[in-house]
Amino acid sequence: MAIATICIAICVTAVQARTCQDPPKTQTEKAGQEKPKTTTNTDGQNTADQEATPPINLGMRLVDLNVKVADISGRGVADLKKENFSVFEDGVKQTITYFEPVSAPITLVLMLDFSGSTEQKSILIKQAAGHFIDTLKPNDRIAVVAFTAKFKLVSDFSNDHVHLKKQIGKIKNGQGTALYDAVWRVYDMLSTDKQPGRKAIVLMTDGVDESIESPELFPGEHPYEQLLNRAAEENASIYPIYVDTEEEEVKLRVNAMHKTYETARLRLAQLAEQTGGLAFKAYDPDHLVGQEEDLGIVFNSGAALATIGSLAVKNEAVFVQWLQQYGADRFLLGADVKEEKIAVGGWLETTTIWVYDFIEKYIEKGVQQIFCTDVSKDGLLQGPSVDLYREIMDRFPSLHFIASGGVSSTQDLEVLQKIGCKGVIVGKAIYEGRIKLEDLVKL
Repeated sequence: MAIATICIAICVTAVQARTCQDPPKTQTEKAGQEKPKTTTNTDGQNTADQEATPPINLGMRLVDLNVKVADISGRGVADLKKENFSVFEDGVKQTITYFEPVSAPITLVLMLDFSGSTEQKSILIKQAAGHFIDTLKPNDRIAVVAFTAKFKLVSDFSNDHVHLKKQIGKIKNGQGTALYDAVWRVYDMLSTDKQPGRKAIVLMTDGVDESIESPELFPGEHPYEQLLNRAAEENASIYPIYVDTEEEEVKLRVNAMHKTYETARLRLAQLAEQTGGLAFKAYDPDHLVGQEEDLGIVFNSGAALATIGSLAVKNEAVFVQWLQQYGADRFLLGADVKEEKIAVGGWLETTTIWVYDFIEKYIEKGVQQIFCTDVSKDGLLQGPSVDLYREIMDRFPSLHFIASGGVSSTQDLEVLQKIGCKGVIVGKAIYEGRIKLEDLVKL
């Protein structure tokens, strides 16, 4: 069975103090004006000086440091404590005032760009958002926001993953992109939320705020520089997930300039860096390989197998050509299933193709390795679709079959092993500690 090791992230917070200077004088002494008499108290201090000199205020700013710790072989190191860390700035040791492991609950706002420029990628955004929600823990609180020129709260904070994904599925695309104003409003949401613990913003967007290309026409309520300054002060990291729409908007529609996208990507990276987050690029999670250049990268990197998903449904001719060119034994075919029908967009898009017909067709073309995910079970930890998987293996006894979705315990693994599965994909059950790595060795 394939197992992924996840590094444990530790959040360390250092305190930085700054002195607020005395406010400037607002009035000028008139010529010849009598100065107040000076008296001295028993401590030798001038009482006039005491009254005139305002107290010095010390402001505190928390600086978040997100730290990943791994050993020499790349394995994550767990059970670390505050005492295991030291933080230095310019050679001066700082005080760690707050320490929290990544396993602690998080309050998160998921921001989704449904402007006109992302319309062709709306399925990808919805699907990626759904997969992302399923990776979060049951006690994490998630709010969902959609933005165009307008701001819409799709769902207030909730840990009901089914409800959140259902609401995301209802979002429609609109016109205009007031990205910076939308992030500002999300910071307002988080600043009024009284829930303790970590806070974060996950932002799925192409980054193209209208003010980048036309600042005179679309100045926005909060310019980028103002947002960047606020982001540095807020205690919520931004994690942009870049959705690439440049080809559609620049090359095909001529709706934007290449420089606009360069600026958009740079600003997303700056927001992530300023807040201690990370920037990512969104890829279609439904398949690993989408074109022959990708296939070359996979095999030239030394991979024994390439995973194929949507391509086998949407572009059968290309996949069949690859089977003939590279050999069917080099491919692991993925079949997402909903009510025994092939689903090419995870939980969003269901075709009319019966899963048994789909598998039989590709077995006849030489494919012998398939993994199957029941998308109605995926990420819910409610147990695998044993009856479905048993039926597939009964129909195709020579198939090297790998089950995926719903696994919540070692008992589930034992059942799948007993009915003949050659492998099982386990994800969330490991992240949440329901299945220990040492338990897998015993199977």
